[in-house]
Amino acid sequence: MHAPTDTTLLLFAAEALDPDAQAELTLELAADLTLRERLAALASELTAPAAAGAWRLPPPGMGLGAQSARPAVMGLAAVRTGDRFEVQLPPQPQPERKGVVVLRYIDGDWRVVFPDLPSQAVSLDRLPVQADGRHRIFLVARPPSGVQRWAVALVGLPADAVAEGAAQVDPWAGLRDGLACGHVPVGVVEIDVA
Repeated sequence: MHAPTDTTLLLFAAEALDPDAQAELTLELAADLTLRERLAALASELTAPAAAGAWRLPPPGMGLGAQSARPAVMGLAAVRTGDRFEVQLPPQPQPERKGVVVLRYIDGDWRVVFPDLPSQAVSLDRLPVQADGRHRIFLVARPPSGVQRWAVALVGLPADAVAEGAAQVDPWAGLRDGLACGHVPVGVVEIDVA
């Protein structure tokens, strides 16, 4: 039997697995101290208060259901620094009213990569769409090599007006607050950069 993923452990903690899977994992936890410790560590991360200014995003696989992929023309080779990869989002209602914000996890915190200001967010309906309705966002892998986390958040358009003084201090405070309370949809993906 394979070890459960962090996502499965989080779903278990939220009692969101189907009853059979929940019962099976309960037995696995009873027999495996390391697994219980991992579950406790994940649970403490979920309940720990956020530091002032910290971003609160779900782990990969949760949230919007974003998926990472290599463009078909690029083949199956590993992603290297400078290579293009794509993030696919499931179809969204009213894509013209949702703005795209791209974040990347760097040095222990999330940082907005695009756009520079909330008012510059591009509407989701301007992005390419696959035949199945999934929206495609093309990004470029950046250094360093290893596993990288990227996120796509969908903010309401038009962007909310923020007092000029507050925007100079932190133009992303509204996004950060919306993510923390779950009002802003977001999907997180991981890519492995060679």
